[in-house]
Order: sequence, then C-alpha cells, then structure tokens
Amino acid sequence: MKRLFVLALLLSLLSSCSGPLPAETAGPTLPLPSDSATTLSETAAPETEPPVPEPEPGFTVFAGECRTGKAGVTSQKPGAFALYTRSFSEGTITGTLTPGSLSKTGVVFRVSEDRRSYYLFGINASKQVFFSRVAGGRETVVSAMTVSAGYNGTDARSFRIVAQRDAFYCYLNDNCYVFFRDPEPLDGTGVGFSASAAGATLSGFSLRREEREPLHADVLIWGHSHMQLWSQSKTHLASLGKVQNFGVGGSSTVYWLPMIDELCSYTPEYMIVMIGSNDYASASASGIAERTAAILAALRERMPQVKIILLTEFLQPARLDYADKVNELNTRYKAFAAEENDLVIADLYDIALDKNGQFEKARFRDNSHLKETYYTQVRDRVLAAAKTFGPHDGAQGYEILSGACRTDDAFLSAAGNSLLLNTDFLLPQGTLEATVSPSGKSGLVFAADASGSSRYLFSLENGVPRLEKNGVLLAENSAARQSALCRMKVRFAAGRIECFANGVSVLSFSDPAPLAGDRFGFFAAGEGAAFSRIRFEKSEGDGRFVYPLGDSAAWTVTQDEKGGDVFVCNTPGAPILFADLIFEGGTVEFDMTVVHDSTDAQYCRFKTASGVLFAAEDLRVDHSAGTFYLFGRCPWGTCTGYSKHREPGAARASFHWEDANKSGTKLAVGREYHYKIVWDPAKQNVTLSVNGKLFSVSPLRYALEGKYAGLCADVADTRYRNVVFSPGVY
Repeated sequence: MKRLFVLALLLSLLSSCSGPLPAETAGPTLPLPSDSATTLSETAAPETEPPVPEPEPGFTVFAGECRTGKAGVTSQKPGAFALYTRSFSEGTITGTLTPGSLSKTGVVFRVSEDRRSYYLFGINASKQVFFSRVAGGRETVVSAMTVSAGYNGTDARSFRIVAQRDAFYCYLNDNCYVFFRDPEPLDGTGVGFSASAAGATLSGFSLRREEREPLHADVLIWGHSHMQLWSQSKTHLASLGKVQNFGVGGSSTVYWLPMIDELCSYTPEYMIVMIGSNDYASASASGIAERTAAILAALRERMPQVKIILLTEFLQPARLDYADKVNELNTRYKAFAAEENDLVIADLYDIALDKNGQFEKARFRDNSHLKETYYTQVRDRVLAAAKTFGPHDGAQGYEILSGACRTDDAFLSAAGNSLLLNTDFLLPQGTLEATVSPSGKSGLVFAADASGSSRYLFSLENGVPRLEKNGVLLAENSAARQSALCRMKVRFAAGRIECFANGVSVLSFSDPAPLAGDRFGFFAAGEGAAFSRIRFEKSEGDGRFVYPLGDSAAWTVTQDEKGGDVFVCNTPGAPILFADLIFEGGTVEFDMTVVHDSTDAQYCRFKTASGVLFAAEDLRVDHSAGTFYLFGRCPWGTCTGYSKHREPGAARASFHWEDANKSGTKLAVGREYHYKIVWDPAKQNVTLSVNGKLFSVSPLRYALEGKYAGLCADVADTRYRNVVFSPGVY
C-alpha cells in the first residue's frame, strides 16, 4: 500500500518565536535568528489580538450560485461548488441529496486547496449512483450503478459516506452502492457540495469524524424489484437480526456481478437473494443459473460462514411467455442448492397460483409485482428456510489440530481442548478479533506455528482476561472480568501485545523473546464455545500508532527495561498519533530529551516546538494538514506552544504561537526534563510545568475541539519516555 508523502512545507516563520506563524506555502524553512540563545520572552511582547472563535458551520460558495445554511445548500445556477467551513478527512458524512432534476449532484470530500483534486459521490443524469476520483482536474469514474427503476431527479435520498484512510464506503438509503480502495489516496481536507444544475439540494449535512466503520446488517436482502418492494422486510425478519433491504428494481444477474465487495461490506449472517427474472429476454435459463452460481461462489469465498437463502422465481402477468424458462431456472436453482452447504431454497413459485394451481393475476398490483399482502407468505417461507440451517462438522478454512468443531453461524467447539488454526491466511503481526462465547478457558490464538504447539493465547477464564505463551501465564486482569459474551481483540507486533475486551484495553505486555509464528485461530477448553464475527488485519507496525507523514520509519518505538515505550524521532516535523487515545482535555506528562539546538540546522525542520500534540481534528494531521495544538520546547530552549487553526471560510489552517505568558528560562540541550502539560478546555488555557516548576499558564486564542493526540518533534533524535495521558485530570 502506497503512502502519500506530504510535499508542502512552510515558506517562512517569523524570525522570533513570539509572533504568528504564517499560512503554509512551499519554500525554505525559517533561518536561524542572529543570536540563537535569545529566548522567546526576550524577542517580543505577548500578542494582544482578540480570540477568534471556531468557525460557525456552514458553506462557502466557490463556483456557481447557491443558497446556503448551517447544514445545507441549494444550487441557484448550474456549476455549483460549495465547501463546508470545517475540514474532513476520515469518518462519516451523512445528509440528504435531492438533485431536483436528472443532473449530476453529489458530495465532494478530500478536496485539495486548489479544488482540482477530490472525490465525488452522488447521482448523475443517467440515473446512476456514481463515485469519481478527480486528480489535477481530471475525473475518473470509479463506479456507476443504476438506481432502481422508476427513479426521477426529484427523489430525495439519504446518503452516507464512510471514509477511512484509503477505503471508502458510499451509501444511498443505507444501501452500499460503492466500495473503493484507493492505492494512492488523496489527502485534501475540504468537504462540500457539487451540482451541475440549478435546484439541487444537500440538506441535513453532518460530519462525524469518530465514526469510521461501515454499516453492518445481520440479514441482507438483495436482488430485483420483488425484493425492493418487500416493504415490511425489516419487521418480518426481525427475529433473525438487523435487516437491510438492498433490492434494486430492474436489476439483473449482470448488475450484481461487480457488487461483491459492496454486499460483503455488511458482514451479514444471512443473505436473502432473488434474481433472474430481468434476465429472461437476454439469457437462457442455464446462463442465468451460471451467473447466479458465480455470484454466490464469490460471496462464499469472501464469507465462508454466510447463510444464503435463494428464492425461486414465480410467474408474472407480463412474462407468462417465459413460463418454461421460469420452471427450468427454478429446477437449476434447486439442483445447485442441493450441492452446496449453507445454501437453501425458499420456493415461491406457487405464490402466484390459486388453490387449483392456476396462475392468478389478481394477486399482482401491476403486470409484474405482487400485492403487499402476499409478502406474508414470502416471510413464512424465508423463516422456514432459515430454520433448516444447522451445524455441520468441520470449520472451512481452518485446520482442527485437537478436539472437534462444528460450524453454524459461528465456529462451535464440539469437544474439550479444541484448537483451530486458519489455513488460508498468514498473520505475522496485526489485529485479530472475534465475538466469543466462552466454555471454560476460551480465546484467540496468534503468532502460532503450524503445529500449534508454539502460540500465544488471549483468553477468558471464568470471565478473567488472561494472556499465555506456550501455556505459561504472562498476565491477567481479574479487575476486568467480562460477561459470558465478549468482543475480544488482540493487537500484536514485535513482541508488543495489547488485548481488548468489548473495546477496552485489559492487558498489555512486551515480550523480549517474541514468538515468530504467523498462524492464528481459536482455542476452547470446553464444549460449546462459539467464535463469530471474525476479523483480522495485517499491519506494518504494531497498530497502536498512526504516522501521518511518511510511514513508521519516521519514529523508532522501543521498550525500556520496565516495558514502557520509548519514542525517538527520525523525521523532524513528522507526528506520531496514538490510534486508541481520545483526549478532550486533561493532563499529559512525559520525559523529553532534545539533543540538537538551533545551531544544528540540518536537524531542525520548521524551527517550531517539540513536545506533545493534542486537540487534533483527526489522526492524519501534520504540519501541512489539519488543526491541533503543540506544546513543549522550542529549538532555542524556551518552553512554548502554538496552535494550528483554520480561519472561517479558509481552505487551510495557519500557525500562531500560544505563549502569552512564556518563560525566559532556557532548557539545556542533551538533558532530560520532565514536562507536565494541562489542557483545560473550559478555562481555554494550557498550563506548562517542567521538573515540577510552573513555567507558564497560556490563554488559548483559538478554541480547537479535536479529540486525538500524539507527539511531534521539530528536531531529529528527540527522545520521549514515560508518556502518560490522563484525560479529564486537571
């Protein structure tokens, strides 16, 4: 996976550390002051500009003409392009799109400063849901899928965009029409609205940066209009779990062939499928059945445990001439299902027939579609089919090394001391998680060898989280006892192991002699343990950190003799963000050693502060992107800090020192100091102490509301130890 390297640097900073830093432009870094020993307090008086409030939500128009508000915008002329006043990179965007006509209307995000690069998701004049990648003004349509038959431009559709670093899930009415993974993701932070015609509207606009997971459904219904028109499907099938109806009127088997990623994105336990009738005019029964089998095989390859209920076709008033084809297709479907595990038929053929077996047109609302009342029969047959799924011996994709296993909607231990290892994927380091219903000591096996004799085990035993290595207990946490059903996750790399239960870290361990296996799986000491909703992901680092600029080579993270993290900056100006930390105010303490001063120009990047970065708006901020505070020590040895904020309507953020009460004391190069920084959002200030001595209380002119934190050193080889965040402690 390629990573983008941020190329834009600052043109210049002020010749002292006391005034505002300018907005970024490409060019050289700030030259050193003539007297490098001069401290911040000696160069200028504190700034006296009044505080600038956080930008009010709303839209700024850059092209066309629009009527704007806090959560919406309407195009008044063609060619509208408006950006929201707040930035966005990762998270979830929601709202409602109403094109107003058959026009090209959508949401833009990751918009570059010059507005020539961005992603665009929306509806076009061809009645298609589309996703485009625009780079340097050149548009590439990544996906374009037809909206259901009967759509017109006046229809309002709710939308959702889930943006991860390089992956994007795009929904209309909670149906995932687009999944796209970009090997070279764009890095702009603008977000807004684009419309090719007047009268298009974006309303109810909302950004939720903390929501970064695609939608989940226990039951996914998909296929043609007979599925789309099952209006009560969510209540009819509620006993099976959360239901999402992804029926698309007019869709054929060809329509669904490229939609495997989108269907799998819901990670359902059940799929209810009805396709084929829109293929009658263009394909033989054998051709329709072959395409259906290909789709289901691709789904099964991605999701071996999914339970598929395939609905047969029935006669329709407008298609009675195809009666022989309908019968042949249904026969082929039944034969196919008889050969497949976890695929059953729900036969609907006789729903269109009267008690004498004759076709009855009165059961239809029009020439093709059933009246709503007959969907109760569809419900009953689907639920009956769901009951035929039962556990079967074995676990596809896993090798059973001891005990026994059966597969239902989860892996079930069928005997004591059951050990399963995955045979399809290798996971030398990364993340493994599953929902576990224990029986005796049960949990996740990782970094195992092929025999399973060498392995780590993160388990629950009588509800107590435990970590073992080759049967020897490494750590346990009786204070974090869990209930019978638990979402367990382990993240591991290079001997560093972090264990989570229901989203909370319960065990941390650093193994000086880590296991080198690359197999993973599950262990259950007793019969009846269940492992479901399995997810795993490889990683380059240990997954605890995000490196916005470059990759993990920007920092070296090791452990001291007590197992604590030690951070050394290799790339000055490149932050390291903590992936699992939410910090909205409180105290952070750390020991920091700066080994080069301002005379060593080759080691300094921007001549700004080194220390702790906090209030970041997302996990991808750096010196060229996003907003944040950074407090610590400047290159000339003075305690100081700055903010990077965005003025109302501005596309990019700018830098300003936040050191009105800075200290003139100079900190020595090469000596370790203990820093304590307290961020109080209510008082809107930051208190900075060094080695127990209060240095400054700085009122913050710019109120930032970010939740993420990390470290950022402007000087290479800067070293951090004993970094402790205490959220809410002032």
